[in-house]
Amino acid sequence: GARAPTRAAVGGGADATASLPSSVASGKRRPPHLAHSCSGGPSGSRYLIEGLIPFKRSLAGSYESSKNATVSQEGDDVVTANRKSRARLLARLLNPALTGAQAKTPPARGSNVIVCIPSADVGCPKLQQALYLLGTYFNLFLVLTLSTKDNAGGAAGVGESDKEKELLDDLRAQLRGNGNEAHNDNGVPIAVLPDHRIVAARTVEGKVAFVRQMHRPEFVLDCDAEMKTQLERFGFMVLLYGPGDEKRSSDGVSLLGRTLMA
Repeated sequence: GARAPTRAAVGGGADATASLPSSVASGKRRPPHLAHSCSGGPSGSRYLIEGLIPFKRSLAGSYESSKNATVSQEGDDVVTANRKSRARLLARLLNPALTGAQAKTPPARGSNVIVCIPSADVGCPKLQQALYLLGTYFNLFLVLTLSTKDNAGGAAGVGESDKEKELLDDLRAQLRGNGNEAHNDNGVPIAVLPDHRIVAARTVEGKVAFVRQMHRPEFVLDCDAEMKTQLERFGFMVLLYGPGDEKRSSDGVSLLGRTLMA
């Protein structure tokens, strides 16, 4: 079952900012994914749980309810239509034949989850829809697995770190349907999956290191069996999608899209 989050030992109100320099205590900077109803600045630290903005305090937590359009022939609104689609997705996610899952019920709404996908799959509409449905129900983190074909490119004379940033920015743009507006209806909106929760790794070791920095995600979803081997010995639950050793999309549909949205 889902684990109850443990609130980090952080103060709130005046006590949280009393020892800070006035220039810092009066700051208004806020995480880009923090819900508009929550205050920013240093006092915003009271919302953190294990160093993370929890789902219910994020823009993703209320994203669906902010849309009231009719989106199906049955007259369903966004929330109802997505609930039906998500139920089908979660049923497939917990299908032992598809992911090796042993649990019969999904984690609680707002739980931390990590999804790993090949970077070549970011443009797949079915994958984007699957991530949207996951990101409007869970606190979602995405790891893009870079291949040897993914080179940083860029102009001559540009530093390696800048080239890597350009590569990741391009992949994020493709994931969003090449739109970056918070309420862009193509791809995965920033409000649902903010940029800083989309990271990239070239090796299994890099992905394992990222996962182990997280406070016990409810599951890690990947297509690489080595991730299961490496992480389960540390107590993480890893769900595997994709048959055999297949790592890339076929017929324009990604492995994850085909597994969860068929």
